[in-house]
Order: sequence, then structure tokens, then C-alpha cells
Amino acid sequence: MSRDYHRNLLIVLTAAGAALGLICAPITTMTAMFSFDAPGSEREPFVWMIFFIVLSLPLWFVVGPIAGWFFFWRNQQRASLLAASTPLLIAAGLAALAWRCA
Repeated sequence: MSRDYHRNLLIVLTAAGAALGLICAPITTMTAMFSFDAPGSEREPFVWMIFFIVLSLPLWFVVGPIAGWFFFWRNQQRASLLAASTPLLIAAGLAALAWRCA
């Protein structure tokens, strides 16, 4: 595939990642605090781990496209598409998990 095709696909992935990041950030920030609802849960290391993982989700939507463009400028087109699509794959996995648990 040509470099222009990869560039256009990377632009679409960056826009989709930005849109999902804007949707994901407020939701994860608001719901992360509910992991400490149960009495004594603030002393559980697993709860803290989940708390920080949930809070780091919006960061993936920033790091993925940046890494994608970095690989693109180094002429590694496949790596750039993989890096830029990683946040979308994470969002699809979380949506599938939410749909399965609902």
C-alpha cells in the first residue's frame, strides 16, 4: 500500500481515537471513584490497581496516535497503524466486556 493510503488511514484513526478519548475521559474519571464504595476497600491493593488502570484509559487515546505518527515519520507504516489502532482495540474490548456483563 502507498504512503498516502497509510497517512489517510492514520488521520482517520487519530480522529476516531480523539473522539473516543473525549467520550472516555469524563466517564472514567467519574466512575473511578466508585471503586472505593465498599467499606475497607481503600486498604485493598487490587482496588488501587484497578483504580489507576481505569484512570489511565484516556491516556491511551493520547499516546496511541502520537506513537502512530512517530512510527509513520520513521517510515514504519504497519507499526504506525498498529499503534494508532491500539486505543480503538482497547475500547472495543471494553465495550464487548460491558455488553457481556450487562
